Amino acid sequence: MKKKLLVFAMVLALVLVCASVALAKDVAEGGFVDWGEEDQIAKVGGHAVDLATMVPDYLPTCTDYGRLHFVCNEGDTTHNHYVYWNPLGHDWSSESNPDEWGRVTKPATCTEEGEAIDVCLRCGAEDPNHIRIIDKKPHEYDDDHYVVVKEPSCGEHGEGLGQHTCIYCGQPKPNEPEAEMVVLDKIPHNWSDWRVDRDSTCLTFGKAARTCIRCGATQFLDEANPVKDQGVEITIDKVLPLKNPLWNTNLNGNPYEEQNLLEKDLKAQGFEYELKNNWLADCYTRELTYTCPYCHGTEHDDFKVTLVKPATIAHIFNDEPDEVESVAPTCTAGGYDVYLCKYDGDVHEHVKGTLAERQADDAQKVVVLPKLGHDWGEWLPAEQFTKDGETYIVYFRACDRCGAHEQKTEKAEKPEVKNGLVLDDDGTWRYYKDGVVDETFTAIVPYQGGEFWVVNGVVPKNANGLTICPDGKAYFLAQGQIQKVSQVAEYKGNWFMIKDGLLDESANGLYDYDGGKFVFAAGKLRKDVNGLWLNPLDNKWYFLANGQVQDVDQVASYNGEFFVIKNGVLDTDYNGTIEYDGKTFIVVNGQLYGEAA
Repeated sequence: MKKKLLVFAMVLALVLVCASVALAKDVAEGGFVDWGEEDQIAKVGGHAVDLATMVPDYLPTCTDYGRLHFVCNEGDTTHNHYVYWNPLGHDWSSESNPDEWGRVTKPATCTEEGEAIDVCLRCGAEDPNHIRIIDKKPHEYDDDHYVVVKEPSCGEHGEGLGQHTCIYCGQPKPNEPEAEMVVLDKIPHNWSDWRVDRDSTCLTFGKAARTCIRCGATQFLDEANPVKDQGVEITIDKVLPLKNPLWNTNLNGNPYEEQNLLEKDLKAQGFEYELKNNWLADCYTRELTYTCPYCHGTEHDDFKVTLVKPATIAHIFNDEPDEVESVAPTCTAGGYDVYLCKYDGDVHEHVKGTLAERQADDAQKVVVLPKLGHDWGEWLPAEQFTKDGETYIVYFRACDRCGAHEQKTEKAEKPEVKNGLVLDDDGTWRYYKDGVVDETFTAIVPYQGGEFWVVNGVVPKNANGLTICPDGKAYFLAQGQIQKVSQVAEYKGNWFMIKDGLLDESANGLYDYDGGKFVFAAGKLRKDVNGLWLNPLDNKWYFLANGQVQDVDQVASYNGEFFVIKNGVLDTDYNGTIEYDGKTFIVVNGQLYGEAA
């Protein structure tokens, strides 16, 4: 068994050694690797780096370089090391789909070929020199397609010539039999709303008309044509008068019937009616008056119905309760309000007695009121005593309504002792230790998601902008609090790059800021850089003044040689001649040589 374990350990060690050899890749400082090779980097510029510290500054594109940095793990200090990704190159659609590729710029028709341009599937760039030709479409004929010879109208059919043509180009269908005429159906009238010229009455027909707004045709509804047409919201037929034994009959003395039952009975007999009056004569009598809805009593008399019933429904009570009859609720007992009838005070004696007896009387309405409950005041300390080393307070409160009172006993709270970062009443943050400001304490203190610079126990309100803090790092502060911002900030006449509130010492190279381009080194703006300067990131020469790229077109010198500058960058694509200092010079790849002949 021991032999097997020894063999296994040797094999495992050999595998780890081989794996470390496969991953061991030393890249020069600022060197270049292809996308996907970054996991094989073991050293940068001879310094061993930890892959866990790898952070991409910006990713490569089809045409631009990307950059990532590592932190070395050798020695007592750490350093940032930079490696560049090579451009990815375009991913052309023609390579991904050789049979059908590109974006269609000109659709094919039945008469012309179409075109599609080759595009990069990653960045959308176009290759104007790589165009795909799309074959013409075949003709397509619509079986329902014809040429209108005569448009149809509301009154007449139309005519169409059944000649089928291509829906794209209009070319007639070949080898088609002789064209035939097709009958097109008439279109429906476009009627206006009905216009009522005369309403119907009990004895006469009404009259209405409407007109087609397309052809002017008119349709009438009257005595000669009394049919109700769909969509007509008026009754044209004359209305039959009421013929019923109840007509003009007084029903006084008959037993009471519900009003809705009476009206349902009238409708069931086919009567047209309209309730004119509904009047409460007294607490036991209600009078209803019905009238003809068409002549309103001019041709037919109104008739009345008298309804008699117990007063439970007929009573109408006062809006306010009777103060003498009502009982007010208290904190511990309920009460009730009594509403008296407006009409029967002289003829009906109200029941007085218990709540149940009052509720049994239909001549008065009784509303039960719940008990009010105590209206307690606030708890007030009455006395204080000590027991077993603890302090207790006795509190007292009273009901503001009835005077009832109660008390409770609670343990007294110990005074709070301040510790840590505290915002005092004067608006100053101070650092406390056991209730006393610790004037010897100086550090950066995290508090509720923020970080504060404490100096001698106090957060200085005047600490603003870029400031060197106790840990030796430069932070961007506002009234002593670290601001997690990323921007450019001024400090003692110089400008520095801030990232997440901290001086970004890794900022090296050319950066875009506030519409311009600036050169930074270890996070500081290089105001001392003037004239031509080589950017290692894109290998281009820029023309700078006080560390900023100047957007100018001119000739600049460098190490005794002269070069053509366009928009602040050395124009290496320029070849020809240029006028400078009153002379004509030959230019090769942006550099001035001898005078032109």
